[in-house]
Amino acid sequence: MRIKYQSMKGGSLQGTTLAVRVIRSTAELEQERLLWKAWPGHRDSDLDFYLMVLRSRLEVISPYVLVLYRNGLPLSIWIGRLEQTHLTFRIGYLSVCRPNVRLLSLIPWGRRGDESTECSQALIAEVLRLLKDGEFDVANLGFVDAHSILCRLARELPGTLSRDVLPSRSAHWKMDLAGNIDEIYRRFSSDYRGQLRRKAKKLIAEFGENIRVVCLREPSDVERIVEDVELVAKKTYQRGLGVGFSVSDETWNRLRFQAEKFWLRAFILYIEDQPCAFWVGALYDGVFYSDYLGHDPAYDRHSIGTFLTTKAIESLCSEGGKQIDFGPGDSRYKRQFGTSNSEELSIFIFAPSLKGMVLNCGRTIFGCIDWILREGFKRTDIPQRIKKMWRKRATEVGQFVATPK
Repeated sequence: MRIKYQSMKGGSLQGTTLAVRVIRSTAELEQERLLWKAWPGHRDSDLDFYLMVLRSRLEVISPYVLVLYRNGLPLSIWIGRLEQTHLTFRIGYLSVCRPNVRLLSLIPWGRRGDESTECSQALIAEVLRLLKDGEFDVANLGFVDAHSILCRLARELPGTLSRDVLPSRSAHWKMDLAGNIDEIYRRFSSDYRGQLRRKAKKLIAEFGENIRVVCLREPSDVERIVEDVELVAKKTYQRGLGVGFSVSDETWNRLRFQAEKFWLRAFILYIEDQPCAFWVGALYDGVFYSDYLGHDPAYDRHSIGTFLTTKAIESLCSEGGKQIDFGPGDSRYKRQFGTSNSEELSIFIFAPSLKGMVLNCGRTIFGCIDWILREGFKRTDIPQRIKKMWRKRATEVGQFVATPK
């Protein structure tokens, strides 16, 4: 079905066609605050959180929010950022090329309001028009539900040279919480319940009163959180790969902001008064959004990450949490604790220009090489050996970089 719509450039709306307005300034955003707040949504699409991120990232040129109207009445918004940044082409963990691009980043889970086929098609059509007009080189739709209408349209509507033929895929695990921890334990198999009990008893038997878990959440706790989490994070393999927790202006801003909003929950496990594991996130509208997680690899055999996770879940249940959103990515702990799983795609749409076509071609070539290598090694233990080698090297690099001479 084709939807008739028009782009709104400050003029009045006429007829019954859909119209899209693009907001490019924070002043215009503030004018839409009541509208924005009227629609529920993900923590990352909260207006104040979004404004905090805009202020924190140097690559951001301006806000870029699409507002869809019918007969002058708003139907939905799609939240994005216009950025001057790099598009990274990878083969496995290896970064091969990083061309500079003007990017429209449509933030993950950044829609509020009506998400019908009609609205989704009008919004995608507006993104395609803006690409054609040269407003940006590429648009990125981050972590879109693979079975959603928006995902299907984003893959079907762009022309052949603009279309993303190899969108990246990821799992997204969530966990429904219950009124008490006993209800959650009953969901697990008897074997897994036994494993959790044995690991906890072994840890307590070895460290006794020297082990404790705290939950920090106040604005006055932020400095301690940064210092203690950094002591652990610098030892992890994630640090060597350049992901996970790092001390930056955005990290400080995020933690302070969430503490002031009473969203912050930073669970830290200490052994002999030394931080050894952490799980930091935000409790927003009953959902705990996981941001940073890690543990000291020196305690791998003690399963301190699992111990901290169970204690954090107990705490979240006690204060009425409804769900844990583990975020995108697949891992063993998410599969063990998660109660639902969805597939998400990150989709690029390239401008119908020479630069856009070159970017699409390069990304497709490197993506194909990466896919061929993964498929070729899938039935061998080579991928796990490579991953283990990269993680070992990344841990060493992370410790070296983070430890001043």
